[in-house]
Amino acid sequence: MLSTIHARTANVGTTEKKFGLAVVSLLESFGFPDANIVDRFLASKPRPDGLRDWASVLTSYRGATIHEGYMDFEKKHDVNDVARVCNHLKTSSRG
Repeated sequence: MLSTIHARTANVGTTEKKFGLAVVSLLESFGFPDANIVDRFLASKPRPDGLRDWASVLTSYRGATIHEGYMDFEKKHDVNDVARVCNHLKTSSRG
């Protein structure tokens, strides 16, 4: 148990893309082309934070809320973008 805790705390600074990739995979399994559409949009209109694909955006926002415990709307996150992403996911989940 202590080894597991140690391993997790040693890697706390790293960010995995697993969450975003899992969401993209789930959407694709239902035939939703969200990732392809958003990825094409991001290729033509890069984000100020440098995130280049839908999976990375989802992972970043999840990481901020789960691992950091908050969204930093003063320095790091755009409130309008966060609202758009949340609305998109909510709308997509209704199918």
